[in-house]
Order: sequence, then C-alpha cells, then structure tokens
Amino acid sequence: MNIASVPIAGFTVDKPAQCMVNNKFIFTNASTNAVGNMQYKWIMGDGFTATSRDITYSYKNPGTFEVLMIVSSNSSCADSTSLTIKVYPNVFAAFTISPVCINEPALPVNNTIDPGTSNVHYLWDFGNGQTSTLRNPPAQVYPVAGDYVISLSVSSDQCPFPVSIQKRFARIDKPVAGINNPVAYAVANLPLTLQARPIGDNILWTPATNLDNPGSYTPVFKGNVEQAYIIELKTNSGCITTDTQVVKINKNIVIYVPNAFTPNKDGLNDLLKPFMIGIKDLKYFKIFNRWGQMVYFTQDPKNGWDGRFNGNPVLTQTLVWMLEGIGVDNKTYQAKGSTVLIR
Repeated sequence: MNIASVPIAGFTVDKPAQCMVNNKFIFTNASTNAVGNMQYKWIMGDGFTATSRDITYSYKNPGTFEVLMIVSSNSSCADSTSLTIKVYPNVFAAFTISPVCINEPALPVNNTIDPGTSNVHYLWDFGNGQTSTLRNPPAQVYPVAGDYVISLSVSSDQCPFPVSIQKRFARIDKPVAGINNPVAYAVANLPLTLQARPIGDNILWTPATNLDNPGSYTPVFKGNVEQAYIIELKTNSGCITTDTQVVKINKNIVIYVPNAFTPNKDGLNDLLKPFMIGIKDLKYFKIFNRWGQMVYFTQDPKNGWDGRFNGNPVLTQTLVWMLEGIGVDNKTYQAKGSTVLIR
C-alpha cells in the first residue's frame, strides 16, 4: 500500500523579468510533503518540460510565459502552482548605406526593428565628427573621398545592456577626370564601333545621332557627317565623368603606312605601324629587311615596330611591309609598300 499525503507545491524564481540576451532563470523548488516521496514536472510555457527538483532555464524567444510546476506523491495526491515570467526583446542595430560621390548627400537607412515594448535609444557616429540620436538621422555630405566608418548603437529602457552596435564602411567616391578621346575615323555610311572608357556603371552618349545604342560602352556609328559626342559616365555612387569623342568621315577605306621612321626614342615617329580607316580586323602586318627576312609581325593595329630585331637595333635601310585586313564592308584588303628606317 502506497500511503502519502497531499503535497504543497511551491517554487521561486530569482528574476521574473529578464532580457532575451543572456537570459537565465533559476527556479528553486519550495514544495513540501508530510508523508511520501515527491515527483516533479515543470512545464515552462514554451513547449519544454522537465522532471528535476530545481531547474535553470534560458528561453529562446522573447515573450510572456506561464511556468507551471506539478508535484505529486502518488497517482492521486498532487498539487500545482505557477508563476508568470517575462522575457523582454533586445533591440539589434541594423542599417545600410550606399556609396555616394563627394559633396552628395549620404543617407543611412535604419533597419533596426523596434519591438514597441519600450523606448529605443539610438546613437549614430558618422565618422566625420558628427553624431545623431535620431532614429532617422539627417543626410551627411563628405567633401573628401575615402572609406568612412559609420556606427549605430542601440538600446532600450527595458534592456539597456548590452548595447547593440553595428559598423559599416561608407564608400565616398570622387569623379574620374574627363578626357578628350582620340579622333575616330569612319568610312561614310559604313559601321564603326566606338569605345568609351570602361569606367562608371552607366553611360550616355549625346546626341544620339547616328548611334545604334547611346546607352552602350561600344555603340556603333554609321553616318556620313562628322559628329562630336559628349560621353557621360556615371557610377552607382552618383559620380559623373564627362568625356568627348569626335568622329570624322572619310569617303573610302584607307590603309597608310609612313614611308620613313626614326626609332631613336625621342618620342617622335619612333614606331612603324599602319594607319587604317574602315579596317575592322587586321590579319597581319609584316615587315621584311633588305635580305627578305621578316623582322616584325603583328595582328594588333595598336602595336608598332620599334626598329629592333632579336633585341638588336636594325641599321638604316629600306624595308618592305605587307598588310592584309578585313574591312567594315567585309571585304579583304591587301596593301604593300616600302619604308626607310633612319638611324
């Protein structure tokens, strides 16, 4: 026979209201029973249960929870009691800021979630000597380019500690200086691919006259009238660089190689290379010495010969060159001639 008395349930908690971060509730059992052993069951209010005499427990989510303890001495002798505890939500700093150009407004976007249960305090440090305690601070203007560290610290009256801090780099850009691109030469009414500098994130050619796509870095020009363009290169940060491009018109496809050059490194006429209008693909440009030996070969029209062969200067002499390319009309063009190397 199992003889027992009816137990009296009781327990205490050290801190009935805590913040979510580092919460730890210590529940101490104070139940009593005159006769018989006691068994315990804790129901923590969030789905978790335990059978220990005492329990230390940390909640995984904020909220209000009723903690129930049932104490029994046998199947028919039991008692229960409960306490309500609160887990306050902490606030966590969160914001974004996009790159901007110098002297343009930089506006951080506060993404901190306000739980609405207590006053939230904000402290911004913009890395330029300025601070703000507003949730949505005023825009900042940075006159000097660079990476600025912006920080946001947040806390609430309910949970003043720990203070949540987020830091981000704010990239402040400056525009690249504009240039005048070298003159481009097109054949009348035949296509010519223009090339803008690969800077920025967006581009606009103005006017759009004779261009297939004024929003492209490589628009195709086709016309019969000389045209000057302004090229606006804009970054996502708002920096704008303005270049220019002039397109001149020639009636026919042209292949020209100078009849003399002086590779003496004085910066004048030091390289021998072809000047071409209307050639879209250079198949070869070859140069031969007076003994018929090929001393230079290229397929890149931007390259030129510096007058050296196998690392040694070629002496003054008359050389023969040969060239083949594909025109913008898709026809094959060949040319040859002679050039004097002068030392």
